Amino acid sequence: MAISCSSFKVLVFFCCALFFLCVADEVNKKDDNTKTIRDDDVKVKIHGASGKIKIARAEKDDKDDDKDGKDDDKDDKDSKDSDTPDKTDDVDVEVKDSVEKKDSDSDKDDKDTDDDKDDDDFEDTNDDLLTFELDDIKEKDDNDNDVADDKHSVDSLKDVQFQFSPVQTNDRSFGIPAINVNLTGRLEDTDANVQIMVYLFRQAGSITFGNETFQVQPGTVKFNIKISEWDFCENNTPGCNSVGQFLDLSMRVKSKGTPSEVDDDDDRKKAVCKDDKDDGKDKDDNDDDDDDDDDDCPHLYDMGGDSEMLLNKGVETDDGNYSPMPQGYPKVERDGDASRFVFRIPKFNKNVLLDPSVTPGEKKVKSGSAASWLQVNFVVAMLLQLVAIFAAQ
Repeated sequence: MAISCSSFKVLVFFCCALFFLCVADEVNKKDDNTKTIRDDDVKVKIHGASGKIKIARAEKDDKDDDKDGKDDDKDDKDSKDSDTPDKTDDVDVEVKDSVEKKDSDSDKDDKDTDDDKDDDDFEDTNDDLLTFELDDIKEKDDNDNDVADDKHSVDSLKDVQFQFSPVQTNDRSFGIPAINVNLTGRLEDTDANVQIMVYLFRQAGSITFGNETFQVQPGTVKFNIKISEWDFCENNTPGCNSVGQFLDLSMRVKSKGTPSEVDDDDDRKKAVCKDDKDDGKDKDDNDDDDDDDDDDCPHLYDMGGDSEMLLNKGVETDDGNYSPMPQGYPKVERDGDASRFVFRIPKFNKNVLLDPSVTPGEKKVKSGSAASWLQVNFVVAMLLQLVAIFAAQ
């Protein structure tokens, strides 16, 4: 039977509409200013604009299991010769050195770890998605007042353009195999620098940060935040109303649930605070002795969806000096549909380092997800068939 001109036009319209929908979807997913790193079933997408970090669980890739196992065997052998650095700033120097030596392996790493096919897991429709973004920085005096000068605050970091380092797939800065990528940005209004150093751990292990010791698991993501060259208000500083004593750094967080702190007697907290170095030979409870067995433990927060976040009670200033935050910090604030962690950083001379980390919960497989996609395809197929039948009449 002959197909009428109008019927043919309808058929062409439907086909073109489907084609452009698919193209538009792929265009929306494309973002050249991002890095995606992945190991096993955890993946991290980092945005160069603003430094936003998205963390998601993915379905385990069975093809990579054997490969990862071989790498882990090699890593176990290598770890015997690796010592955990005593000071975090030493770690930062080692990372910088490794980043500067960009070779063919680094180029390969960059190519292998970018994964555009998994962008659906980073969409806001994923209830289990974890999102972290530095929000603002405010300089405070002893009375909790802003020092009231534009050059001593940053209202938003959304416009900061970060530069990526090459991805390192076998970083051992902390004595534990990890995938690492660093971001470096400039805070134009304050002439200060900010760095974000992201580590995706491939094995479990113990980390010491100042007086705090904690456990990380395969899939734990640690992102060190380093601020340097911040010029604090002094008595005679032009434009300053008071002397600056603290920096309040805010970080916006989106998670399945509102962050709530886990009690010390909770089994989840005990598991995180377990010290692999414990030899049972503590002589006293002095936190400053040479034995790490009595180290403090960070705050642990339940983020919903079985995800957990560790926030240290202190910071490292001026290349390794541990300083506790004031009582009540870090603290959680509600901000619309998101939450904010506020870190109160004691005054420093050269730089300061914060050390948050997060372990995403196990991925919950939605039984209807695959079926829903099949239903969509079925509906599209039926529509096209109806158009064809209509055109044939």
